[in-house]
Amino acid sequence: MHKRVVIICDGNFPKTEYPRYLIRTADFIICCDGALQKFLRASEAIFGRKRLPDIVVGDMDSLSPALRKRHGDIIVQIDEQEHNDQTKAFRWALENIEGISQIYILGA
Repeated sequence: MHKRVVIICDGNFPKTEYPRYLIRTADFIICCDGALQKFLRASEAIFGRKRLPDIVVGDMDSLSPALRKRHGDIIVQIDEQEHNDQTKAFRWALENIEGISQIYILGA
């Protein structure tokens, strides 16, 4: 099975249709920790309903304690500081999702 993965970084959140289409049609959505709040605000406009990403990856330095507690079941905290959250998310995807055919990085 070929899976399309979208990694959303903490840069400018996608506002145009094509990147939002990639998010809407992805098989798996990963948010870097700083992008979670932006994703939550935009999810209803993208999906027509509120939705969570499949996983949140990063060192969690950009996430409030309240968001950490509320969404702890989808958080993967990687504390090492030699790589940025985008790299951590990319590596996590390669190590944990089988059958990836495409990875799109948005908001980088």
